Amino acid sequence: MVLLHMKSTTEKDEWLFSAPAATETDPLLEELVEIHNLRVRLKSQMLALWNVRHENDGQHMQGNTEEQRGDVERLFEDIKRLMHADRAAERVAVDKASLQDCAEKAEAAARACFPAACGAADAVDTLWKQREDPDTNEDDRLRAWYYLELIDPMFRERDFLTAANAKLWWAGKEVARGRVLSDYTGKNDKSKAVCKLAAGDKGCPAREPAMRCEDQRAVRQYFTAKREEFKTLEPSELAHHKNVRPKPSDFVAYSAPTSTGKQFFGDASRSPVDATAAAGGSGMVKLNTNVRPICPGKRTETELAP
Repeated sequence: MVLLHMKSTTEKDEWLFSAPAATETDPLLEELVEIHNLRVRLKSQMLALWNVRHENDGQHMQGNTEEQRGDVERLFEDIKRLMHADRAAERVAVDKASLQDCAEKAEAAARACFPAACGAADAVDTLWKQREDPDTNEDDRLRAWYYLELIDPMFRERDFLTAANAKLWWAGKEVARGRVLSDYTGKNDKSKAVCKLAAGDKGCPAREPAMRCEDQRAVRQYFTAKREEFKTLEPSELAHHKNVRPKPSDFVAYSAPTSTGKQFFGDASRSPVDATAAAGGSGMVKLNTNVRPICPGKRTETELAP
């Protein structure tokens, strides 16, 4: 089975879908669009469940509130686990039947816990009228919003994709209709492709970066810590630090006036007095501390008298 790693173009959402390499692209695109729309609805329902559960400690629930709160909590955790991005990292493919089942359970829970607002057959129309009514207070308007997210399948229609208008993109190329998946991924059923769904009028979505955000953050933290460590070291310590690769510029040049006019070059571990004696000169010694890396833009020149 070819593993399609689907990533969102607008928000952080990723999931896996498996299909045989011989799958035609038209039914594949339709199924991917259905799963995308189900995930959009489930995410909305999950947030609405959280809000109605914790709003005034669930005081608007009717019946056995303790039992209902427990059911809502368990349903919320099930949806959260099903939607979590870690499932993609664990290579667990999406099951459309499980998504549909959770969406139906969330709607049934809303109708059971809030029968006055959601139990009627025309509850969706009533809630829409209540939400649009200018005389409705803000608390009731917000509560109607939560109920609509739970029981109205088309509440997030503006975020849905349609199979006729959606396009599947992989590696900056559109997966054309009327083809088979193996035309793009090869005939090996163990292939993996990072794909994106987008509306037809949006154009090609941005390609994935060469390095993940988590890896970029880890690299930044590592070099920030190293930079702070270097700031606390003396030049002599930097010259022999294990993470500093020696270069010709890492050596300190000691120059002293001599009868021959020659200069002596030694390493950073030798003292200016030793350098003066080795050069055979006397008088002022100039020490250029040009050891790499010191704090950015920080270079010093020290003049020592013998």
